Amino acid sequence: MGPTVEAVQAMGWERPSPVQMAAVPIMNARRDGLFASATGSGKTGSFGLGIACVVDASVPHLQAVVLAPTRELSAQTSDVLSSLGLKVAHLKKRGTGCTKGNVLVTTPLTVANAITAGGVDLSHVVCVVLDEADRLLDDQFAQQTDVVLGGCPAQACRLLFSATLRDDVVMAAETFLRDPISVVVGNPHGSTRAVRQELSYVGEERHKIYTLKKLLAGAIAPPVLVFCSTQARVLAVYKAMADVAVPIGFLHGSRTPQQRQKTIDELRRGEIWVLLTTNLLARGIDIPGVSLVVNFDLPPSGIEYTHTVGRTGRQKEGRAVTLFTDEDGPLLRPIATAARLAGSDVPAWMFNISTMGRRKRKEVSQHHRVRDTLPGEDALMASRKAGTKRPFHASHSHSVIMPISNEALAEGEVPPAKRKAKKGKGKGKKKKAKKAE
Repeated sequence: MGPTVEAVQAMGWERPSPVQMAAVPIMNARRDGLFASATGSGKTGSFGLGIACVVDASVPHLQAVVLAPTRELSAQTSDVLSSLGLKVAHLKKRGTGCTKGNVLVTTPLTVANAITAGGVDLSHVVCVVLDEADRLLDDQFAQQTDVVLGGCPAQACRLLFSATLRDDVVMAAETFLRDPISVVVGNPHGSTRAVRQELSYVGEERHKIYTLKKLLAGAIAPPVLVFCSTQARVLAVYKAMADVAVPIGFLHGSRTPQQRQKTIDELRRGEIWVLLTTNLLARGIDIPGVSLVVNFDLPPSGIEYTHTVGRTGRQKEGRAVTLFTDEDGPLLRPIATAARLAGSDVPAWMFNISTMGRRKRKEVSQHHRVRDTLPGEDALMASRKAGTKRPFHASHSHSVIMPISNEALAEGEVPPAKRKAKKGKGKGKKKKAKKAE
């Protein structure tokens, strides 16, 4: 029994998934391929097992290259391939060299720089894998990906894996794939049906925080991922959620690789229950057992929506809630379409919200708008209006869940809160002092 078989059994893989059954024979035959399969369907295992079939461990050269759009995904993939018995190589700093190994897993920019610096030899590569291919072929990575493909032998087989299949990705792939075999598992344009998807109309932007707090106030099973559109939004939501009685963390692209990995490890260990992030974690990163995904901001496209929603529903049924406002109307249709294709019940009015008149929109908002208060706040507000003084209880106060570190403050990520000076104090003392003089 070979080491790969033992490794597969040790990882608890009892039977191959549909995409694995298709990909491994194609890779073993050294054919080019384009694979579209939902998140959590076993794509990493597909090309990992396929690479194990084509790599000769007795040859002391790089024989396979796996490209991923983020450092986190490449690190996770490296761990999986190492567990399968493959020897993974690592590039040295600034691309000056490469450690010994048969497989290189990295980002396009890192290996492209190493090629330019002459720090890596790809002349013996027999297999190139593009994981999250739709990202690697977009404007951000396309040029770097071309450099890597050009640095590999022309006869090397090229395999593209993605959760979604767009026409522009197929057209781009046709420029460098040779007579490829295309494999589509499930719906290539939609997300998994194992996720209960909800589109939640909140009317106005200010209602989002209330809605998120209500979601987290219920019975939730960590970990929970909350996606925001920008780094600034992540930090703003993090500060606004300081009174929520669950441990919350945040993650975005400007944090150092060490900080990002530390946060992910804390999430996996259960030290963080809710993680606020940008689309950094929307691609490929496997956080086991995610029970709930919240799109705090509407994703910019149906493709991105599919990837954020795909962070849950992997080992068990998951739930995804997407918040949207009146201003999101023009962007809602592709999101609603993706949710409907995945089997969710999407009301017809959501497809027409951008064309609704003011009266109709008001009518809809009266039926679907989220209330402005959280459980227990109604009585407090009523007592305040009536002038009733309530005794202070410690249980009514909440400290900051995860104090901002001095390191974060030094980086300027989260500015310290400014205390407002009470009117009339301080100035009066100065005036009295002047009169006394």
